[in-house]
Amino acid sequence: PGYVHNATTLHNNPPVFNTSGIQCGPNDATMQLLTQRVYVDLAAHERANKLVLEGGGGKPRAKIFCHIYTTQKQRPRIQSIRETWGHRCDGFHVASTITDRSIDSVNIPHEGEEAYKN
Repeated sequence: PGYVHNATTLHNNPPVFNTSGIQCGPNDATMQLLTQRVYVDLAAHERANKLVLEGGGGKPRAKIFCHIYTTQKQRPRIQSIRETWGHRCDGFHVASTITDRSIDSVNIPHEGEEAYKN
């Protein structure tokens, strides 16, 4: 059998955020995105979601599925995405030119060269 992708693996098992080897300056926008935290009141979110699930009214929270298309050349960027924001998605999928279980990428064949606007 072939590889069967589980879109919730990253959400359920987030990797450790590793800043070693990041090539950005101490105050550039990339470093700020990687190191500054945005506060989200997760406890309030979970309480509200629990009320909905128990029939207490309100709307259930939206689920977010994140999909990225990349090529083998851009593969190193995927690990950074997985470590920073990818695990916050309810489902996460990487389409690529190769199947690589270590980053949960699945080969999606297409016609033509690897280029934008293809």
